[in-house]
Amino acid sequence: MTLVVALPARADPVLLPTLLPTLLDVSVNGRAAGVMAVQAQGEHLFVSAADFRKLALSVPAKPDAEGRYDLAAIAGVKAQQDGAEQRLLLTADPALLPRQLYDLAAGNGDVPVARSDTGAIFRYDLSTTAADLSHFGAGLSGGGDFALDVFTPDARITASGFATAGATGWHAARLDSALVFEKPGDMTELVLGDSISGASAFGRAVRFGGVHWGRDFSLRPGLVTQPLPAFFGRSEVPATIDVYSGAAKLYEQQVDPGPFELRNLPVLTGGGSATIVTRDLLGRQTSQTIALYTDAGLLAPGLDSWSLDAGFLRADYGRASLGYDTPLLSAGWRGGITGALTLGAEAQAAPGLMQFGGDGEWSFGFGAVSAGLAASGGDTAGWQAALSLHALEGPFSVFGDMRLASRGFRDLAAQMGGKGGFLPPRLRYQAGITADLDAGGTLGLSWLAIKQPDLTGAMAPARQLLSATWSLPLPDGMFLALTGFHDLSSHADALQLAFNIPLDGGLAGVTTGWDGDAANGLARYDNPADPDGGLGYRLAAGWQDGMRLRAETDWVGDHVALDGGVSLDRGTAALRANARGSLVLLRGSLFATHDPGGAVALVEAGQKNIRIYRENRPVAVSDDDGEALLTGLNAFAPNRIAVEARDYDFDTLVEKTESIVVPRRASGVVVDLKPVSRHPLLVTVTRGIAMATPPGARVMLDGQTMPLTLGRDGQLFVADLEHPRGAVIDLGTSRCRVWLRPASMGDAPPQLCLRMAHGPY
Repeated sequence: MTLVVALPARADPVLLPTLLPTLLDVSVNGRAAGVMAVQAQGEHLFVSAADFRKLALSVPAKPDAEGRYDLAAIAGVKAQQDGAEQRLLLTADPALLPRQLYDLAAGNGDVPVARSDTGAIFRYDLSTTAADLSHFGAGLSGGGDFALDVFTPDARITASGFATAGATGWHAARLDSALVFEKPGDMTELVLGDSISGASAFGRAVRFGGVHWGRDFSLRPGLVTQPLPAFFGRSEVPATIDVYSGAAKLYEQQVDPGPFELRNLPVLTGGGSATIVTRDLLGRQTSQTIALYTDAGLLAPGLDSWSLDAGFLRADYGRASLGYDTPLLSAGWRGGITGALTLGAEAQAAPGLMQFGGDGEWSFGFGAVSAGLAASGGDTAGWQAALSLHALEGPFSVFGDMRLASRGFRDLAAQMGGKGGFLPPRLRYQAGITADLDAGGTLGLSWLAIKQPDLTGAMAPARQLLSATWSLPLPDGMFLALTGFHDLSSHADALQLAFNIPLDGGLAGVTTGWDGDAANGLARYDNPADPDGGLGYRLAAGWQDGMRLRAETDWVGDHVALDGGVSLDRGTAALRANARGSLVLLRGSLFATHDPGGAVALVEAGQKNIRIYRENRPVAVSDDDGEALLTGLNAFAPNRIAVEARDYDFDTLVEKTESIVVPRRASGVVVDLKPVSRHPLLVTVTRGIAMATPPGARVMLDGQTMPLTLGRDGQLFVADLEHPRGAVIDLGTSRCRVWLRPASMGDAPPQLCLRMAHGPY
């Protein structure tokens, strides 16, 4: 290898003679590697082992007896020295450079610290109905749903129930109650009380009372659980990589020379595509579009979901408050083995029942196939098999799902609801295809069939249904859809046509159909209420075996939401009214609100009429106590809350104007944004008649090391003056001393600054 030296202009390149080590600025394919001591001996270049490691070259080179590496002896590496600039330019084959990893979902590792204060949220939903106004008393009924969450920094107690009353009597029942412990760090949840069991991809969940412990991905709402695609590329020089989905830029990254990998390219469940654009320093540009596919049933490699359940099955849920009977044990696990394979297993046990099963899902690039197999034994023995397929190729999306069960197969759900239980379907399959016709809309075809035993175990008649749907988005937000059904069992047919058009802030629509015997139609207009507060209404008129009319209105207020309506159905008039809302107790303050959402925050602003923002959007104003309740916060996710500093009194020192909080689910947090208690002073300093105090003069308070600055017209602002204090003002050629006394802003009288002959500050 010949080392060429670029000498000043018009000089011919010459071989570099043997030299003492020279400090050179070294770069590899345009990437700076730092200043290194380089020793040349003939055509050989030597660097120390420490400097060689900085080059990050993937080569099997070994040092010589003196611990040096000979760059000229490395295949795939060329060197050129620029003598005028004292640089050594190395050009290496990109395959020798280290792979660079860029993870587009790197934020998945961040776990925000969730917190909760102590308080309670009580939710209610009250309704009353007069089913027939001509027989008002006989058709009058009412009821309410209620839920209570009592939260602390460590746990939450939840309870729910309902009550109804009518002409035939009344009924009330407890639904669920439990003590809940949530750990967002490892995404686990422990429930002591009523819960729902975990289930495999093809299993059935059950309600039970006891202990539930398992993984809960909702504790990390920002976590992407699905395996996302990756892209591999290589650049010979420094370049910029841009990732696009359609016209939207999703990611931009500067890459060094060499191979690189983009992991976790963003893609929605199903399919899509991404375009990777590479631009190097010379302005050269290349682009590549790749197809992307992922499925909600897949888990990222190394990520798993599991649950352990023990307790008693709930019987007569919604009818009996304490309907616990059959004991149970259940365990389930699913884990991402690779980016294309997820496996799962489950086991269930109850008196007279043992059930084991396994399932798996495999992605093959443009689709995914999953399968499951379970067997049960005990009082009866049987098996269940399941197979599912989803694929997307170009404009076509294909899906299929089939489940088969033998007569004797049982699971925990089959133990519920009495002797017969809820038996699994003996046969269920569904298949379909969807085609994107571009400007022609979307066309979908599906076929559904099911054979289901009744509560006695006898087989009900099989049902088979064919359906076809065509939808077409139109300009200006309009939408047209046509749907047809054919029941292969009863040979019945149905057809429905729907047309929607945005109108005056609402949505107008017409639906007409034919069910094989008669035609029907409905015209409607819906102008919904703003969920943050306002009035909305809905009007509908139609025909189905007679005239049908309906008028409804709803109002969302700060403290409660009300809605009601009146209807006329084939000559029978009915009336309905509803009120829903919640009461929130937090830090000794009680608030009424229409909907607390996922979590709430009590903002302490310190003064009334202070505007409060959430994510830069005004959402509340502080009350006479200087507080405001914010609802609808995202649980286990960052929420930015701020106050408007300009709303405070002029003499108020506002040091903290915003806070980022991560509340727990169904809980509340207190956000303290009160101004710091200070004693500000604004005073005018004078030197007597016709003796101005120069603006910008330095003012030094007694006992203070940082000087203040005098403003125009002699105004001096002191942020905190709790006790009287003297000050010295530097007038340039002389000094004067003034005595300052605490006073409310604007009330301090002018203060005379007396000249000083000499002396320190």
